[in-house]
Amino acid sequence: MSEISIIKRPSEARGHTRFDWLESKHSFSFGDFYDPEYIGFSALRIMNEDTVSAGSGFGMHPHHSMEIFSYVISGALQHEDSLGNRRKVNEGEFQYMSAASGVMHSEVNASKSEPVHFLQFWIEPDQPGGTPIYAEMDPRQRHSEDGLTLLASNNGRDDSLMVRQDVTIWLGELDANQSCVVKPELGGLNFWIQVIDGDLELGSNQEFLLSGDGAAVSSESGFSVAAKEKSKFIAIEL
Repeated sequence: MSEISIIKRPSEARGHTRFDWLESKHSFSFGDFYDPEYIGFSALRIMNEDTVSAGSGFGMHPHHSMEIFSYVISGALQHEDSLGNRRKVNEGEFQYMSAASGVMHSEVNASKSEPVHFLQFWIEPDQPGGTPIYAEMDPRQRHSEDGLTLLASNNGRDDSLMVRQDVTIWLGELDANQSCVVKPELGGLNFWIQVIDGDLELGSNQEFLLSGDGAAVSSESGFSVAAKEKSKFIAIEL
């Protein structure tokens, strides 16, 4: 494989917001957290890890010109929007909303007794406007033996969700001592890896990541990802 460049974003370096109903960790500048070195990464603007208390959540609010993705780590999210969608997104499921010309939506904890834990990230679209879109999928129904399940792409290939940006989004799931190779489909200049759970070794001893860590990776021919223990992560090519 070609040379690889890795810039690690340690979990403890993330911003931290805490309310009585919400704990949120920010890989990039968000809300009251500002880090001039981490405004975003290519078209990726937000990477938040949220835990919302039972019976609480984000009430109806507007978005526009943003591609918004959520992966529910545990618990369930209740989604409602001005498009008429009212959906419960369960543990292990993946949600996509293209805010486009404008949409109102709410995301609240579907449980009255247990917290919901989810990863949400935002990607700028290739152009503003358009008709808003809502979609979801259960990656477990598409599980790939090579450890990488294609979730979304710029052209909807292989039955993935088609999104309004030149990106490829995978869910990585590795058993202990398993590895995979992230191969570029769009040129390999920009990848973001976000560890959901477990530990990862990127690029054969180049860098080690633990739960909550992220990394910007550049490699024209791809790079290896290996796990010492059962691990889960999001990989995004931009």
